Amino acid sequence: MPGGFLVPTGKGEELFDETLLMKRKDLEETGRKGDPCLYVIRTVYDLLRPYLSVESVVAEYKNLRRHLENNRMFTQASGLYIREMRLSRKLIPKWNLAERIAHILYDGISEYGESIGRPILLLAFLIFLGGLIINYMAMSPITLGSLLKCIKIAASVAFQLRSFQDIRIDESTILTDMIPLNFEILFRIIALIIMGNIFIALRRRLERR
Repeated sequence: MPGGFLVPTGKGEELFDETLLMKRKDLEETGRKGDPCLYVIRTVYDLLRPYLSVESVVAEYKNLRRHLENNRMFTQASGLYIREMRLSRKLIPKWNLAERIAHILYDGISEYGESIGRPILLLAFLIFLGGLIINYMAMSPITLGSLLKCIKIAASVAFQLRSFQDIRIDESTILTDMIPLNFEILFRIIALIIMGNIFIALRRRLERR
């Protein structure tokens, strides 16, 4: 397996071998005449082609990441871990849709557990959106006071502290009379997924101290 080195990209750094791997179709169509830089890249590609595969590049990322982690260079290792996981996603069989969706969600919510800020912002947005929907369904018209009250309700449900069945609008009306049960179930599941990502991200940070 060839030893790789990092090259700058628009989204950080990636292994040169990954660059070659992702552009192999273009490189195979590139001749050896013209731009001397293309000539050099094509020559390197021809030398490395027998060794280039998604599996080999993932292994390179893993080895380099572990080396950085052993030297306590966690910020640099974090970026390589994200690259490693995103490339690993290409190895998931097409028929395994559930695992692909899990990968995409994990990446989108917290960048594979490397971002704490992103899931916290998503949770805050979910609570605000939930409060807005509750206000619209149960207490319209929307006012600042009613919206703040509904955001508080949404937060208590998101943190699994209360249920809509426990909350009364007045002495005779329970909130579940106004809001479908499937909304609460979906809201709770999404909140749990996001909070799970926050927990994972926090644990990863604490393990590196």
